[in-house]
Parts: sequence; C-alpha cells; structure tokens
Amino acid sequence: MSTIRDDLVFAAYNRAYALVNFNDNIDKQHEFKERTIHADKSLTKYEKSKIIEKLTRDYDYHKVLINKGKRRICENCQKECLATLYCEYCIRNYLETKFSNWTSGNNNLDDLIQKCQIKSIHPEMLIEWIPYNNLQNIKYLTEEQQLIRYGTGHVILKKLENVESANRSWFDEAKSHLTIANKWPVVVSCYGLTQDPSDENYML
Repeated sequence: MSTIRDDLVFAAYNRAYALVNFNDNIDKQHEFKERTIHADKSLTKYEKSKIIEKLTRDYDYHKVLINKGKRRICENCQKECLATLYCEYCIRNYLETKFSNWTSGNNNLDDLIQKCQIKSIHPEMLIEWIPYNNLQNIKYLTEEQQLIRYGTGHVILKKLENVESANRSWFDEAKSHLTIANKWPVVVSCYGLTQDPSDENYML
C-alpha cells in the first residue's frame, strides 16, 4: 500500500492554487493545476493521483456553484451537467424522489430542507432531516446546553427554540445556516436539522 507524505502533498496542492492565473476561466485554471502537479518531480505517482482527485472535486464544486465551465452529457439522465465525477442533476433528482420517505413533522421545515436538497451542488454536502435516534453518545458540552455528538464524527448540535412557540427569527436563523452550508460549507458547516423528542426543540 502506498503512503502519502502529507506535508509534501499539502504544499504541492497549495502551490498549484497559488500559481494559477485567476484571469483564466475555470477550465483553464483546472488544467493548469493538473499540469503543475504532473510536472512536480518530488511527488510519487500515487501522491499525484490523490492531489488530482482532490483538485477535480474542487473543480466540480466550483463549476456547479458558479454554473460555468465545460459541460458533459450525463450517461444516466442525458442532461448537460457540469460536474465530472458525478451529475448534479442525478443527485437532485434522487433526493427529490425520496421526499416522501421522511418528514420533520413540520411542513415549513420539510419545505426548507427540500429546497436545499434540490439546490445541492455536491454529493458529500447534503442538507437532510436527521432523526434524533440516529445520533449517539450525546453529551452536554457547555452550561448553555450546547450539545456535541461523539461517534464516527464529532458535530455540535445547536438547540433552538421550539418552532411552534418561537417567532419567525428562529426559522430565519435555520434558513440562513442551511442555505450558507449548502453552498459554502467552509463558512458554515451544517448537515441538517433534528428534533429532541424530550422537549421537542429543534437543533441544527
């Protein structure tokens, strides 16, 4: 099994971004980054393939986000999609077919989550309704009752006021978090919403 020299790979990845001409279109920028990595004699073939894979995921994400770049015909749905590693239309269509399989119990929240899902730009960044019983090892992190889940990945659960009795600002806060997380997960990471059955409060 090949090993990766993380520091060297990280430096090469950053160098490819640093050297790019931002006046070029997104396709030329990606081609330049790939050439830069292929020309780097300090990297192994395996390391180059891993960096190219990451660059391609970045390329797909940005093309779909800005709705520009080379398109291809999806072999599955026959639509002109932007992403090369997946089809943004197939992801959205799949999620839409699953709308009837889940509910938060609140039509406004269901509608918000569904709107985020049909605007999804990457298969690894999906907003969803998360049944509370799917969460494990929930413990209070702070006196303010901020929760953290321990398991395969750590996430913070932000408890919000009960939607039924709250004013519109709670819903607007949830909408802002989910909308930003759907497009810019580096700015705000949010996987979706859940509800604590013990007090019926919703959580991001």
